[in-house]
Amino acid sequence: MDERIDLSMSDPDLVPLLIQENYINYRPSSAGKDDNGMKRMSLLARAAESIADGDIVNVQIRRYRQWQLSQIGSLASCIIPAALLHGQRETLEQGERNFNRFGGWLGKNSTMGKNYRLLEDMHVHLLASRESNLGSRSALRLDYLTLVLKRLTDPLKNLPKDEAVEKVVEFMDLYSISMEDFDTIMELSKFKGRPNPLDGIQPAVKAALTRAYNKGSSSRVVRAADLVTLPGVKKSLKKRVAAMLEPVDETLAEENIENEEEITSETEDQEDDLDDPEKKLQSDLESLSSKGIQVQMDLKGSGSSSAKKGRGRGTAATSDAKGGRGSGAAAKRKR
Repeated sequence: MDERIDLSMSDPDLVPLLIQENYINYRPSSAGKDDNGMKRMSLLARAAESIADGDIVNVQIRRYRQWQLSQIGSLASCIIPAALLHGQRETLEQGERNFNRFGGWLGKNSTMGKNYRLLEDMHVHLLASRESNLGSRSALRLDYLTLVLKRLTDPLKNLPKDEAVEKVVEFMDLYSISMEDFDTIMELSKFKGRPNPLDGIQPAVKAALTRAYNKGSSSRVVRAADLVTLPGVKKSLKKRVAAMLEPVDETLAEENIENEEEITSETEDQEDDLDDPEKKLQSDLESLSSKGIQVQMDLKGSGSSSAKKGRGRGTAATSDAKGGRGSGAAAKRKR
């Protein structure tokens, strides 16, 4: 038992995944003569229950830092299933190669994370369109996506090219669906054993759809979930998401663009003034005076100039002062 625990603890994350991926392919030797397969099914059920218990223990270990349960988790997820189903491996599907598969959960988990992210982007776009009353991402995937797929693909398959492209682009603009969302819908609608949603759509029609959508992309409010900004306005991520839900007036957008051009021209002028100190000083004084701040000019310079003039005119006075200080020092010495 100690050797088995050491082997299973060599990689406590990967070894349970390997067992979970391949345990169903083994015919247990302990079942003996099993004509109807009931003994094998009973052992498979016990092994599956043990793997589930090991997953629960693993959650306690990872989430709540209960590392003292590591050996129990290894026993439930690795040792008990391997002991129950010890025997020869066999294939279950025709054409399957008879060797242990790598854990497929890792790739499936990565794909699930990517699909969740793409679905969230599309969910934000549909909410920003103000034409839909969606709930969560799950509601979008389970209740709406099939109908949206039908509205996107049926015209491209059945109608003439120009009419189909115009109808689909109009529907995409109505619900703020981008071409990335179009590809996401097609990807999420693919299932094993089912036809591809794009089957029956000519490549020329698909290319015409892409060109027609890109042609009007500059006039759309929602372009991407994380790149939505109003013209001339810099916003944080939360404010940008909130800005998608507000209607944008074309006149306001033009005014914002003009204001942005004026701001950029002013900044360029300020950068040019930085090269000349006098112009920079003059611009600073103008900005301060516009704010109601009065500045007295050349206070330091006037003091220094008067001091310099005093030095030039009053040599005798300074010498008298020195003489006075000197006579005082001599008087102190005499005392």
